[in-house]
Amino acid sequence: TMASLAIVRGLRGGGALINALVTAPLIIPTIVYAIAILLFFSKLGISGSFWGFVFAHSALAVPYVVLIVSAALYRFDVSTELAALSLGASRFQSLWHVTLPSIRPALATGAIFAFLTSFDDATVSFFLANLNDVTLPRKMFENLQFFVSPVLAVVATLLTLFTLALFG
Repeated sequence: TMASLAIVRGLRGGGALINALVTAPLIIPTIVYAIAILLFFSKLGISGSFWGFVFAHSALAVPYVVLIVSAALYRFDVSTELAALSLGASRFQSLWHVTLPSIRPALATGAIFAFLTSFDDATVSFFLANLNDVTLPRKMFENLQFFVSPVLAVVATLLTLFTLALFG
């Protein structure tokens, strides 16, 4: 959200470059990203750690949030924010009480897309997670490869129902 604010409002001339850097993970194949992040995190010593996993999945999800929130900010009427500033609100108060409530649907949509992107990505999970910490998509993929059980069908059905309820 802050990157979107910087791209839409704050940066003069550098917004296009920041936007290109933020959305770059959308055009890079996931397997290339997973290998690169594994090599980078191995040098940092955080490969296989919880925080390495969080950083890697956050980098995958950020482009969706930035694109969705930026679109909402471009549609947002800046005069309401200027009215709050002219009535004595600080920049933070104007952001907190005027801008963020107005773009709340975009924030929720960005959060949903970020969650689904992170949840759906088994490739990065294969490369970054250790043997003890296995994500549900990775476990489902492993079960599908090695043995098929009715539990897999139940989990898939529950995930489908959860996704439908979330979008509903």
